[in-house]
Amino acid sequence: MTCLLALGVAPAPADPTISQEVPACSEETKGSAESEWKPATYRGLKVGSSSRTDMVRVLGEPEASSIERYPASGETWYKYPANGKLSGKLVVVVDTRTERIFRLDLYPTSLTRSAAIEHFGRGYITTRYDFDECLSDGESAPLYESPNGTLEYVEYRAMGIAIYADGPEVREVSYVSEPVGTRSSRCKDYPVPWSAATFQGLQVGNSTRDDAIRILGQPHESHTFRDLGGDSVEALVWSEYLDQQGIAGRLSVRVNVATNKVLQVELYPMNLSKTQAGKLFGNDFHLSREGGLDCLQYRNRGIVLVVDAADSVQRISFVSGDDKYSLCKVRW
Repeated sequence: MTCLLALGVAPAPADPTISQEVPACSEETKGSAESEWKPATYRGLKVGSSSRTDMVRVLGEPEASSIERYPASGETWYKYPANGKLSGKLVVVVDTRTERIFRLDLYPTSLTRSAAIEHFGRGYITTRYDFDECLSDGESAPLYESPNGTLEYVEYRAMGIAIYADGPEVREVSYVSEPVGTRSSRCKDYPVPWSAATFQGLQVGNSTRDDAIRILGQPHESHTFRDLGGDSVEALVWSEYLDQQGIAGRLSVRVNVATNKVLQVELYPMNLSKTQAGKLFGNDFHLSREGGLDCLQYRNRGIVLVVDAADSVQRISFVSGDDKYSLCKVRW
């Protein structure tokens, strides 16, 4: 926890949502506490080490309707009401494989930036971040520190707390065990250019919505959402699909509503191992690892495979080569 006395202010009032273990104000603490991230503690739950069992013991058994599972990222989200001084909605993010708490996100009902600082104390720093868009999947992307970044966080790093505010209003209070973002962009480490993918004759980035329906047939459902840039995107979904290579699964084609162009194609296989995928796609991929998942990038063909810890392929993405939609996103 930040040594608040060393900063000339009194500690914040006791609160059950944060750890109250305040260290002595040593010279080392003064010089390093604000820049080093420490795991957060929320009502006795230590992010990064407490388990799902601990979560149930402290917060209670979650209702089935409040549980969301994300196989591609290896996460399970448990939603609870947050009461007390910081009321709103609490999301506990658990690593599905290890059942360890990875992060807690609190979405306050009504909380201003100044009220949050009054609550947690003045031992904070502000950091600006930007999206590492070459690691985006079109919906979200990891962050990196940038002096001119579009997002600003109020950070209590020694308490593992990061606060995101949109203007004066706080949108999210995150309790973490690791940095919010990387020190610098990882996109500069990706010199291999991307090529646009072709799926069943559908040219990603060039073919239209009508082309997709003509080639693939009528979708079973569709829905729209906003991507990182604020563009409206329609997802056409085929719940059961068998491609030309014999891969069966759920198919999603994303279309930019304004341009009517296909942005990305995603196939979620029902049963495909990493070994089987290697025989189909080859071994000329660039490998990155994050959050217990492997990301196999066939850049010269615009194809990305996400493989979990059990060597099962969770998603196959066919991308356009545009950085905004190029790489698989493992965790935001």
